[in-house]
Amino acid sequence: MAGGFGRYTVLFLALGLVLWAYHRNLQPEREPLELPDHPLIRAKLESEELLNDGLAIARALLVKDGEFKPFASGLTHERHVERVAGVSRGERSSREIVDLLERSLRGEADERNYRAIAIVSDVRFEVEGVPEPQTAVQVTLEHREGYCVDVIARYIRRNDTIEYDQMLASPRTGRVFVDCHPASTPPAGESRGIVES
Repeated sequence: MAGGFGRYTVLFLALGLVLWAYHRNLQPEREPLELPDHPLIRAKLESEELLNDGLAIARALLVKDGEFKPFASGLTHERHVERVAGVSRGERSSREIVDLLERSLRGEADERNYRAIAIVSDVRFEVEGVPEPQTAVQVTLEHREGYCVDVIARYIRRNDTIEYDQMLASPRTGRVFVDCHPASTPPAGESRGIVES
């Protein structure tokens, strides 16, 4: 009896492997995502890779420390996100750190062949009719193809988590890729009333 059970078990296992292999061969292989040909659409999608990466890091820092100083990243031509070396904090304000990051990125963008850059800051966002400033993460995005925006992502603290709320975006003049002008970037919303944290 035990020997017969063993034969059937092996048979069922072999049959299962054959069916699994057959089913796997039927699944189409996923091709890498191809970006549209339009330069501004491609630039927006590539910039959103830096946006998502920056918001994820900001959330982790806010959960861990409750705040963070500005940091930056760059997107290479191979679409790898590189963290830009941090700036020594000392007694510098967030605005001073952002200025230093912009200067550093202007020098590194060509040398490191960046297609896009992002600078992420913890800011306070004033809303009309609300007495207290709202907490927000600002992500400054600049792309070589002329897509340059400031994105404001409001966030709410709930227990030990950070939840992003409404996101607003407005075109900006490039300070790293200086040929980037608001007139060349499609408007995506409005942001105003940014107060340095």
